[in-house]
Amino acid sequence: MRMIKSTWLAKVLQDSFRLLPDMFISVLRLAIDKKYGLLITDNQARRTKEVVLKAIQVALDPNNGRWPLCWTIVEKENKKTWKWFVQALIEYIGIVDEEDYVIISDRRKV
Repeated sequence: MRMIKSTWLAKVLQDSFRLLPDMFISVLRLAIDKKYGLLITDNQARRTKEVVLKAIQVALDPNNGRWPLCWTIVEKENKKTWKWFVQALIEYIGIVDEEDYVIISDRRKV
């Protein structure tokens, strides 16, 4: 019996997740079984989904470097513009419970 890695599954299923990012774990397991004749655990399916979603939520530059999909140009980098940017990002993403998210930036102390 061969071990199936979540990273391989993620690569194979990337296009499917682009179309259906909210795919249920049970549907994912059935799709893998039907298409490849492979049985995977719920944990493998969850991990696969995590890997795929992380990969498609960023953009790749020509050198395969990852770049975030969200940026803006402001008049001046200060507390006011950062507050505006973060509030706009929260609204756009639809964040309800801010404690579940981490926003990382390269902001220098203003």
